[in-house]
Amino acid sequence: MKKVILIISGFILISFILTSCAITPKMATDIDDKRCNLITKKLELEMSEPLSLNCSLNEIVLCLGIGALFTATTGIISGSIVLVGNTIHWLEKPGKCNDSFINTYVTKHNQFLLEQNGQLVELTE
Repeated sequence: MKKVILIISGFILISFILTSCAITPKMATDIDDKRCNLITKKLELEMSEPLSLNCSLNEIVLCLGIGALFTATTGIISGSIVLVGNTIHWLEKPGKCNDSFINTYVTKHNQFLLEQNGQLVELTE
């Protein structure tokens, strides 16, 4: 009897999850990715459309409650992934783009050394 209740509860939970929205990370297009030869990609959050399964009038409160819990959970997890991914992307971007603040500052700093017959050493991969 407990096994039957567990199976029925599982199917009900799956149907509630299917009726809720899910928030997922999605790769965004960024012009600087190709220009600067970046490895990481910019991420955005995307909300998926729920499947349309009908809840009866008595189940509507439970349906909305579990759906909201699922949406919030996917939002927290996906938001964390996007936050970490974009932080890494934003840290990589100034180091690789030629027109970034860091590269402009380093070029200005090295210009004086080059004018004094210094040699510029560049890393090649």
